[in-house]
Amino acid sequence: MIHTSSTAAVGSIGDGTLSNEDTIFQSWQMRIGYMASKYLAELEVMRGVAEGLDAVMVNPGIVVGRSHSIENSASQLLRDVFAGKVPFYPIGGAGFVDIADVATAHILAWQKGKCGERYIVVSKNLRYQELFEILAGYGGRSRSAVALSRGLGRLIALGAEFFSSLAGLRSPITLDSIRLSERTLFYDNTKSCHELGLSYLPFELTLERLLNSYNLLFKFRSGHEKPAAVT
Repeated sequence: MIHTSSTAAVGSIGDGTLSNEDTIFQSWQMRIGYMASKYLAELEVMRGVAEGLDAVMVNPGIVVGRSHSIENSASQLLRDVFAGKVPFYPIGGAGFVDIADVATAHILAWQKGKCGERYIVVSKNLRYQELFEILAGYGGRSRSAVALSRGLGRLIALGAEFFSSLAGLRSPITLDSIRLSERTLFYDNTKSCHELGLSYLPFELTLERLLNSYNLLFKFRSGHEKPAAVT
């Protein structure tokens, strides 16, 4: 069995120090619901392994990419950042990976992965400020974004959660997500490269493919369309 997990299940101090598959899960992570759920899910997989289940875990970072019919939240957010619709960038950072690399990692984990082992799948570690600057270099309007302070970020999250609860809707921003974005979560992909033989696409190529899938690079470079027109 190949269990699709997440880097969220991997231990991290959260200060930019590289985490690997053996880094101990930290107490602060247990207070983040998403991270705790991913970690506990892996414990269930390991319980199964102890009982004879042949299972391998794949731990992707933030997955970037889309098809003609499917768009994940990260790709949609990057599109909005490029269009200048996101005025603030979080003060932390994260590990990113192309969706094609994630698919390949699952195949290689099935073919070469060792039972009971986990494999971090991340092609590039970036601070969010760096990500915004890269997108600005492609012609996006993300350069004008400013850092989101801890106090303001948490205030926005609390307000969003409050008004969403009144409306009976799911909040687009949560206090957990803000707290997580304040951490710098970087990961070491050495194990997936050496044991699985995974070769990663350059993340800059991932971004170019994503923007081209929206026809953004052509439109913005040609001057035929403004970022604000992106929907």
